[in-house]
Amino acid sequence: MAKDHLGNGTSLPINPELIKLAIQPSAYHEDIHFAACQQSQMLPTNPELPADLFTACLTTPVKAAVRSWVHRNPHVSKVTLDMCDKIPGNLHERNTPLGELNWIVTTICDTIAWCLLPRELFCKLFRQDAMVATLYRNYL
Repeated sequence: MAKDHLGNGTSLPINPELIKLAIQPSAYHEDIHFAACQQSQMLPTNPELPADLFTACLTTPVKAAVRSWVHRNPHVSKVTLDMCDKIPGNLHERNTPLGELNWIVTTICDTIAWCLLPRELFCKLFRQDAMVATLYRNYL
């Protein structure tokens, strides 16, 4: 069972309608749209997390994930929220802490996508364009 950003236990079901929508032919088939919630929903906020957590997850997923984990588990680690923004290293250098965390997140997200998406769609979204792959990976 996963926890939401407030620490509440929630299950994260796979929505088959989203997969159907992604492979459904339409006039907008080549467009990419990402959304954090439905039109009728309100995004929850927390002053200790980024104001736009959705964008933070898309652009800096490792830092957003570490920050969220530290916020949900304050008594497990001596890591503070301020330390989350100062993870040493470079995203593209696996021999650094930040690079290793990025590699782990990339591997996990690619594996989830590989297991859930039809092969043709996986290749289109995760193997044809590096920027599109990064956005979809971070969206997961």
